[in-house]
Amino acid sequence: MDKKIKFTIYAAAIILIFILLVSVVTAAFDMFGIGGGKDEIVLNIEEGSGLSSITDDLKSSGVITNKTAFKLYAKLSASGIYQMGKHTFNASMSYGKIIKELEKI
Repeated sequence: MDKKIKFTIYAAAIILIFILLVSVVTAAFDMFGIGGGKDEIVLNIEEGSGLSSITDDLKSSGVITNKTAFKLYAKLSASGIYQMGKHTFNASMSYGKIIKELEKI
């Protein structure tokens, strides 16, 4: 293999690793509520709402930034039973606090 091909492969690998690291750090910041705003956001969860529609609402209102990370966290750590009604959030809440709010009776 000549040097030019080796360099291209190494450069591509470094770029992919960098992109992966940035994605992981961004997801971690979102998961722990780092850097989010303190403004209260009230969402009304309709009866029968599933994780996908709740996640869409959380993302569109600015409570979370990474839908995939939130869904994965919720599937691994939550009961999957979310209470309908009005819930109050803010963008600095961790995923755990968001789940607790959604499960609160």
